[in-house]
Amino acid sequence: MELKTVYQYTYFVYPFIIKKDRYSDFCGKILESRDEWSFYIHNSSRKTGTYEYFLPYVKKFLFPTHYWNDYRTKQYETASTRKKLNMITELSCLTFKYNLQKSYDSEFRNDGINVLIENIEMVCFKPGICFLIIKTKLDSEITLQLSDVLNFNY
Repeated sequence: MELKTVYQYTYFVYPFIIKKDRYSDFCGKILESRDEWSFYIHNSSRKTGTYEYFLPYVKKFLFPTHYWNDYRTKQYETASTRKKLNMITELSCLTFKYNLQKSYDSEFRNDGINVLIENIEMVCFKPGICFLIIKTKLDSEITLQLSDVLNFNY
């Protein structure tokens, strides 16, 4: 008897490196494409449960904008693109979110398995090490079998 799954999601992580002298230019291009990408500010009022699993020094490294006060956040939001770039390139870790709604339908169909892309993020660390993270979910009209999940992940 095959196992059934109720809910399944998979993270695809693609690491890449930006040369140190090109890191600022790369971040600038991302900031300029406002319709597609947005800089994510880890605000203390959002999803506080996510941050409680980290030790304080790790939290400060991974989520530096979590410690921004309201004044700093407003200052970022009203700044020009150049000033925004100067503010964020000094941070240890940056998170950018891709706007799926404005770009395309995030559903792909292949061999009877429907794949929904739920979220696309890019996390960049100051030396230029970046990760493209794509969260996908298998969508099925009927209950998914474990073999479907394994085939998709393979």
